Amino acid sequence: MPKKFKFRLQRVLEYRKVVKDERQKELIEKNREVSRLEEKQEQIMQSLDEARVSSSAMTGHLVRLLGDYTARLRSELDANKELLAEAMREQREALIRYQEAAREEEVLKRLKEKKLAMHTEKYLKEEADFLDEIGTLKGNAQYGEEL
Repeated sequence: MPKKFKFRLQRVLEYRKVVKDERQKELIEKNREVSRLEEKQEQIMQSLDEARVSSSAMTGHLVRLLGDYTARLRSELDANKELLAEAMREQREALIRYQEAAREEEVLKRLKEKKLAMHTEKYLKEEADFLDEIGTLKGNAQYGEEL
């Protein structure tokens, strides 16, 4: 009966999987944040476009109010652009961390597969040697009886 295969680095492999899953969750969260900020930026741009269109029909006090409104929208747009740039930077960093964690897990998975293949090959060789030995003994016993 062969020894059961046991991968000595199994706990490390499990840890690497947990780390990869955490990095993946972090990346998903960063992707959502970037999407949210991009949607907000589009909404601000639409509001600015609508304000430009409606300004042609206004007079006096309303034009000043519209100017204040567009100035606020522009400052919101600038602030959102900065937040978006920061979020995109964090997203790139999260992607790099995820790729690194996935690569580390994959290396250990390949090592485990290689070790399992080596173990199986060794087991099959031992089994073949054992069967050869039995065949040799049986052949010798039959040959010895015929003489």
